[in-house]
Amino acid sequence: MGKRIGLFIGIFLPLNSFGQAIATEGSNDQFILLALVGFVFFVMLLTLLVAVYTLVILKRIIKNESNVSTIKSTEGSWWQKISRKLTKAVPIEKEEAVLLSHDFDGIQELDNHLPPWWTWLFYFTIIFAFAYLRIYHVWNAAPLQKEEYQNQLAAAASKIAESSSSDDGSEITSDNVTLSDDVAILDMGSQIYSANCVPCHGPDAGGLPNLGPNLTDEYWLHGGGIKNVFNVIQNGVQGTGMIPWKTQMSAENIQAVGSFVLSLQGSNPTNAQPPQGEIYHPEVESSETPVQDDATALDDSLSVDNQ
Repeated sequence: MGKRIGLFIGIFLPLNSFGQAIATEGSNDQFILLALVGFVFFVMLLTLLVAVYTLVILKRIIKNESNVSTIKSTEGSWWQKISRKLTKAVPIEKEEAVLLSHDFDGIQELDNHLPPWWTWLFYFTIIFAFAYLRIYHVWNAAPLQKEEYQNQLAAAASKIAESSSSDDGSEITSDNVTLSDDVAILDMGSQIYSANCVPCHGPDAGGLPNLGPNLTDEYWLHGGGIKNVFNVIQNGVQGTGMIPWKTQMSAENIQAVGSFVLSLQGSNPTNAQPPQGEIYHPEVESSETPVQDDATALDDSLSVDNQ
């Protein structure tokens, strides 16, 4: 008996803790979640009772076959009383009263009623279905799955918008981004480069064959300068291995890694890749070198490849 009680406590205490944790969140779905937890608790309780009852019945059958005379000594125990109330099973010695006359190969059936626990569970599912219908489809007290998904997307978009804003609340874009020489920002850009850019451009930014171009010379495929570099990192280049990093990096991080890349100009690393693109002149960036969009960048990339 002690083992049974310990089993109940060990299984249901975590459910109770989970219910309390949900209650503290204060969400709009608190009532529904608590109801679901209660339903799971109820089903597990019934399952355990059925399992334990089955074990008891098997034990009694084994004892009866072994001519053990200890069954009667347990018939009056509290557990036997609970089992009889839950199942309303006819005792073995009175089974002749519910024995059907139908006989098939020496096998006869008992006209037992459905166990009360099964009937209660069936009634509970009807009540639960009615409550679910009223809450979700009549009262609209809780969102459906599609609405929950849309709410989560909106919340994620809001967080992305917040993270892509600068400290003063203005969003950094390719139009207003500036080249930074702050040591802390360049160090952060170096870490971002090492984690994300090395596989294509190499650890020294000298480029790799058939992958990324050299970033340390004065030749650029899509324009140099912080504005163009920021745009390429943020939006990527269609048709190449340069993906748009705006879904994985904040605007501040893109500015940091762009500033770090430009700080490597003229470093001339060993085994650097040959020049690609055209020479970029920083002094004409604002007037003669507009930031290229994705379509223009794709055309330039294709023309260089054809050459």
